[in-house]
Amino acid sequence: MKKLILSIILLLIILTISCDSPTEAIDNSQPGRRDYVWSVDTVKIEFNLLQKLSGVAPNDIWAVGPGGGLDKTIWHFDGVNWSTDGKSRGISPLTVFAFSKNDVWIAGYEGIIWHYDGNNWKESLNYKVANHDISFADIWGESPNNIYAVGVSIYDGISKSIIFRYDGQNWKSNIFHDYNYQFHRIRKDINGNGNYYILGYAISNSPNEEYYNDIGIFEYDGESSLNIFYKETFNIENFADVRNFNDKTYLRIGRKIYSNYPRKEILQDNKPNTGGQIWGRNEKDIFLRMQDGIAHYNGTDIEYIYRFENSTSISITDAVIFENEIVFLAMDLQNNQNLILRGALE
Repeated sequence: MKKLILSIILLLIILTISCDSPTEAIDNSQPGRRDYVWSVDTVKIEFNLLQKLSGVAPNDIWAVGPGGGLDKTIWHFDGVNWSTDGKSRGISPLTVFAFSKNDVWIAGYEGIIWHYDGNNWKESLNYKVANHDISFADIWGESPNNIYAVGVSIYDGISKSIIFRYDGQNWKSNIFHDYNYQFHRIRKDINGNGNYYILGYAISNSPNEEYYNDIGIFEYDGESSLNIFYKETFNIENFADVRNFNDKTYLRIGRKIYSNYPRKEILQDNKPNTGGQIWGRNEKDIFLRMQDGIAHYNGTDIEYIYRFENSTSISITDAVIFENEIVFLAMDLQNNQNLILRGALE
């Protein structure tokens, strides 16, 4: 009897230790579906091509682009139509992020950030430094009192990576002098290690080189520690991306896509026309930008779910993913117009 009791106690101790030890999470998600019904919206704006999307529902989506008249840079979709209010505002937006229908942020050139409260747009930041060309390429937030905007400040051909944080009241800046990178995207691994991950492009100072000559991914603690852990020459084999699926960060590093923490390879994208960017709902429901359309990974394989008829002139720039719908923004350079591809599950 004593041996039995001791055996039970020992087993309980082992089980307790096992339960408290870090283990790989069990993925119970089902393979993502591919039976989307597609519709295509066309938005034609003189001298402007929209670049970024954000939305909280399929009938509440924002799109922005910096060109053309300042009265046609901010567009909204209500589930039926795309429209702009036609008001000229002092911002050329490059990026947009929506928390809710009453809480939307845009940022762009000249160090400017605006906020929408459901009724009006209002300037939130106008950051100026003499002789510096400042722009924000991405704005994203974990909550309304923890928002980040990232970009670059250029002076006399020298680039400095910039990060701004909004605490619900004020914007505070960090400028990193050691990195000649334009920060392009920032995400926090909320359900992972809690750190921030930033996608950046090194800007060439030579007129004889490509505009971007290197690509990198940085890890940031939200305060002062910033370290680059992926750096390669910018080309199709070395693409990188940083995205969140349901508050967990995923990284594209070259041809491979990883969940960030714990770092685990999810898939390898060997498609010849890969386009680099990724979006998704979970590890078995990932969408891949292709140079000639949109591909999908369902946990087993990669297949196209949409192909462009003229792939040489159409380029996807952004997407938003909802529970049963997906929305992709694309530039149609040949016809100088914007395409919004909306896929709904049957």
